Amino acid sequence: MPRSTALRATLTVMALASAGCTPGQTTQPSTIASVICGDAIDLVAEVPDNFQLVGENSAVVSVSLDRFAIGARDTDGSAADLRFSKIPIALRNGEQVTISLKSSTGLLSWGGSMLEPVETVTAGPCEAINGDGTWHVFAGGVYVMEPSCVLLVFTDEDGDSETTELPIGRSCGRK
Repeated sequence: MPRSTALRATLTVMALASAGCTPGQTTQPSTIASVICGDAIDLVAEVPDNFQLVGENSAVVSVSLDRFAIGARDTDGSAADLRFSKIPIALRNGEQVTISLKSSTGLLSWGGSMLEPVETVTAGPCEAINGDGTWHVFAGGVYVMEPSCVLLVFTDEDGDSETTELPIGRSCGRK
């Protein structure tokens, strides 16, 4: 079974189980989730120096080395051996961005309110609190089965999109 199919099947079973369903039921887990603005870990006036812009309204932390660190396999039997790589994102105030995987090579999770990782995340629009900050920064990252080159697509409200490659646990063809 291809890894993406195994990953999707495992996550479907996990989501059904957490919802009290069995694999034979027809209820499907959501593959889309929204980041809650209140989950931001910081409000900043400028995109942090260690972030790279992706389009005009979003940014992802950049890698000074050749790859992001990757966590150890989950050994308690949950999350089907998924490995997490912490990759913060930033979102310009007042803008909405949808972040998705170009191919099913992992799952996404940003903000503290997401209960399960998903394939697509919508963030924003978020407004400044007390006039502070132009950018909301969110903790989170990407789950993968194995070290991978993950392509994330950032799409703004106008439908304009930009893709960035994230080297997770291995080197990739980044510039």
